Amino acid sequence: MRDFNESTATWLCLFFGIFGIHRLYMDKIGTGIFMLCTSVAGLIIWLVDALSNDAGGGIFLGLILLLGMFIWALCDFIRIVNGWDGYNG
Repeated sequence: MRDFNESTATWLCLFFGIFGIHRLYMDKIGTGIFMLCTSVAGLIIWLVDALSNDAGGGIFLGLILLLGMFIWALCDFIRIVNGWDGYNG
């Protein structure tokens, strides 16, 4: 395991947290890819349903996926700042 710059991880989480970029930076590849795919899927579902004429339940599904990734990124941000669970290198 390599050492990570806490400042870089904090900024990546702050600006790109819902996409899991901070996790990819910290070699947490599996969960980083999961966050990236889930966020992109939520964004696509939300946009397609929001731009279609017959708005259905997809808009809520997309927002729920994005909200879940936001909460996960917020928890990661707190953990990185406090140095919990090996996030501090």
